[in-house]
Amino acid sequence: MKLNIGLEKENLVFTKGFAPRNFKKEELIENVTLDFSNNQIELVSDVFDNVDDLIKQMYNCLNNDILINENIWPLSYPGLNDYEIKYDALGGECYSYRKKLSKKYALDFMNISGIHFNVSLQKELNNPQEYYFNLMKKIYMFSPLILQFVSFSPFVQKGILDYGLEDIGN
Repeated sequence: MKLNIGLEKENLVFTKGFAPRNFKKEELIENVTLDFSNNQIELVSDVFDNVDDLIKQMYNCLNNDILINENIWPLSYPGLNDYEIKYDALGGECYSYRKKLSKKYALDFMNISGIHFNVSLQKELNNPQEYYFNLMKKIYMFSPLILQFVSFSPFVQKGILDYGLEDIGN
């Protein structure tokens, strides 16, 4: 069974003084874009059929002149209160979309960072038991990557979950 995998990982970025590091569109490198705000980067990998190449590409994205001197927040929830969230760096339709989201949801809520795994399988229908066994084996093989990139938050800033949740899915 052939398994192809890619990922998208979001993180907030702050200066050494823990002020938001607001990026400009021109500063972004290949495989790095902005998610919601100007200081929330998103690493977007290519699609790979092995975990080593995927991890290597993600480390190369992080090991560049722009990001190496900054603080990359490792947790899903923003940990700082009361900083101005800007979301205009990408301009155009991206700005309009973010402005619409900011009216529906709280800005802090939109800066929650996560990870998205994109998995593509070639089905082998001749032997379903072997297909599922191979799938589980591949998931087990990628588990170090999942553990490495997924972090949980030991705390959540006060009030972040108090608003906007009733509209999710609408």
